[in-house]
Parts: sequence; C-alpha cells; structure tokens
Amino acid sequence: MRIPASPVLALALALAGCGPFVHRIDIQQGNAVAPESFAKLKPGMTRAEEMLGPTSHEMDFERARIALLKTLQELQAESRRGV
Repeated sequence: MRIPASPVLALALALAGCGPFVHRIDIQQGNAVAPESFAKLKPGMTRAEEMLGPTSHEMDFERARIALLKTLQELQAESRRGV
C-alpha cells in the first residue's frame, strides 16, 4: 500500500516551521543612548537623576506643538491683514 504524496508533503511543510531554524528579527527596544550621555551615569543615582533627556514621543509632541503654534500665528496674521 502506497501513501499519497500530498499528505506527507503537507505534514513535512507544517513541521518545518516548528524546528530550531525559525528566523527571528532583532528589534531594538528603547531609545538609543549616546556614549557621552551614558558616561554621565553614576552608581547610586535616583530615577530622576538618570533621565538622559526627553523620550522620542516627547520630542515628537514638542515638534507638533510648535508647528501648531506657528500655524495658528500665521492664520491670525492673515485674518488681521484681511487675506
């Protein structure tokens, strides 16, 4: 009795993904810290003292806030000129 090739092939393909050769992508987590900022860290510092600057989200928020303020100022200037 001969086993059909398609179920054997399907089983082999299904089990191929379960092996130790699964590709994993390295994902950087957190913010990149410059070496000069890293050198400022000392043992025994508190969490507040360890802060090395704003997070990337805070920087994005600040840029968006500045852009919004500039846009509002431009609109106010245009309305005063009657444009």
